[in-house]
Amino acid sequence: MSRSYNLVTLSCFVAQGLAVALGFAVLTVWPPRRGEYLLVPVGRDATASLLPIAVAEHALLIGAGPLPHSYVVRGDRSLLASVMMSHGIILLAASGVACGSSDGAA
Repeated sequence: MSRSYNLVTLSCFVAQGLAVALGFAVLTVWPPRRGEYLLVPVGRDATASLLPIAVAEHALLIGAGPLPHSYVVRGDRSLLASVMMSHGIILLAASGVACGSSDGAA
């Protein structure tokens, strides 16, 4: 009886830990309303259309991203999100650590 109780308790702790980890992962990549975004092309012909679409939607190019053909831009999620998704481009939150910047850079 105590063995099955311990297994159930352990299962609950594991499930809670996974839920917390998943929550942090989602919040980490969820783009803010305004700020810096990592644009990652995943659709067909998305690489060629990424920069022209971003500029047309008033995004400011910051630089190349850490993934192949990805870019970091600054802009407004409401302007960028639907347009980017319709062209096969994923919009992620861009943090300084993920995008290769360092605190000491001038």
